Amino acid sequence: MEKKVTNAFAALRPPGHHAMPDRAKGFCFFGNAAIAARYAQQHHKLKRVMIVDWDVHHGDGTQAVFLEDPSVYFFSVHQYPFYPGPSGSPDIKGKGAGEGFNLNVPLKPGSGDAAVMKVFETELSDAFRKFKPELLIISAGFDAHEADPLGSLGWSSEAYAKLTEVLRDLCREQGHERIVSLLEGGYSERGITEGVRCHIEALEAASEARKE
Repeated sequence: MEKKVTNAFAALRPPGHHAMPDRAKGFCFFGNAAIAARYAQQHHKLKRVMIVDWDVHHGDGTQAVFLEDPSVYFFSVHQYPFYPGPSGSPDIKGKGAGEGFNLNVPLKPGSGDAAVMKVFETELSDAFRKFKPELLIISAGFDAHEADPLGSLGWSSEAYAKLTEVLRDLCREQGHERIVSLLEGGYSERGITEGVRCHIEALEAASEARKE
């Protein structure tokens, strides 16, 4: 926001997207993405923040924080049915003033790279362009990787670079590249190291292009 860097990746532990407003849950103690969004709103006076969660598990804690809030758009693509359960249903679209600002896109086990790329190029892109966020926060889990022992979506390492590129290009359409990526799940050494590397390299490419 102060234009000192183009984007940022935070290698956080523990993860945060299952943490509820009133309790810890699913390895998560604090809702890192939710806290970051609120901080940006309070300290930088942003009107619209978008959180994109690509962890293999639905970010039920983040959803709970913003379910009735139209100033933060929560988008989650995740394996379903899976932990944490019905919170990841596509029928949950927000509540009250937040109706229409929550979008869950479930994917079937084994659906692979093609399925998530289609989601990003259609539903996510449409939602992003309509909402026009001033800041993008990524709940970047790497447990959808093909090597992960818990998830079954089967994404390749390169998929994380491609997803990052889609988000980078969408931000550029809005006249900025303000992306803050926060590490969520990941339970395979190969999956998390290769996935994070591809993700960061795509973020670095965005930074270098900006300098040029």
